[in-house]
Amino acid sequence: TIRQTTADGTAKYQETHTDTTNAFGLVNLQIGTGMAVSGTFSAIDWSMGPYYLEVGLVTGGSSYTVMGTTQLLSVPYALYAETANVPGVPGEKGDKGDTGDTGATGATGPAGPAGADGQGGVTEAGTNVTITGAGTGSNPYVVSATDNVDDLDSDPTNEIELPTGGQEGQILTIIGEVPTWVNSPCIVKVGDTYAGGVVFYVDASGCHGLVAAPSDQSDGAEWGCPGTRIDGADGTALGTGNQNTIDIEAGCSAAGTAADICANLSLAGYTDWFLPSKDELNLMYKNIGQGNGNVGGFANYYYWSSTEVGTNIASGQDFSSGDQGDFDKDLTDYVRAIRAF
Repeated sequence: TIRQTTADGTAKYQETHTDTTNAFGLVNLQIGTGMAVSGTFSAIDWSMGPYYLEVGLVTGGSSYTVMGTTQLLSVPYALYAETANVPGVPGEKGDKGDTGDTGATGATGPAGPAGADGQGGVTEAGTNVTITGAGTGSNPYVVSATDNVDDLDSDPTNEIELPTGGQEGQILTIIGEVPTWVNSPCIVKVGDTYAGGVVFYVDASGCHGLVAAPSDQSDGAEWGCPGTRIDGADGTALGTGNQNTIDIEAGCSAAGTAADICANLSLAGYTDWFLPSKDELNLMYKNIGQGNGNVGGFANYYYWSSTEVGTNIASGQDFSSGDQGDFDKDLTDYVRAIRAF
């Protein structure tokens, strides 16, 4: 009997089993597969818990003696596996809720020469100096002539004094309101198509970062090798996905796993693709996935990372909600390869 709210609460479902114990007096029963007495197992709304499992031994007719009642503590996982109709495979997600009302548009900031959307413009550039590609945060500013630069309005109430000595071709980066000239001609932005994929991370120089392949490499690959612990494949941070992939390839000989697909990918003339780490996967979601307009064309489903959590589990992320979690390695999820430039 499955009871709702308390151990002696309302009986939402009841079934009977007829079976024979082994030599030790033990019997294994699968809940939901017996002969229903009342209620429907598939109609139980598990979100309305807690629920309790009451087990009784029939003593004659419909009479039985209660042997014990225990709270069901892992119902969400059990329900999740049940809705998939395939053991261990996530089921379809529910319908997305209605979009909330759009908030009021904020006031437009002061627009300087070549400013982006009126933010980060230059109010006083100095003699013979112009600034292009204006932005905020770590986005680059490019000085097009040799001269001094006076002020930058990143905030109308807080002018930043810029360093002197900017030279043609240099990039001026503003990081934590600390301006720095960088000797580099590189200007690469998140969302650009570049280096074989879609840019989802750029460092302060504008020259180095990560791109995601323009499309998925699989819509149903296992992480692989459940029961085997892969030495070194536990990196979570930005910059650890490549080494994770190398370690997985060295410790798991199974072909067609998520990491193996990426390690053997040849795309747009590049062969150095790898499976993203947990944090790299999250950056993809936030910068080019459903967290920012989905310019990367990701599915509303789970994607594997290269971060191993345990002998039988690895980290993944739901690109519909953005939630990260740990999943059985033999589940089949989506795969999107990345590479560094």
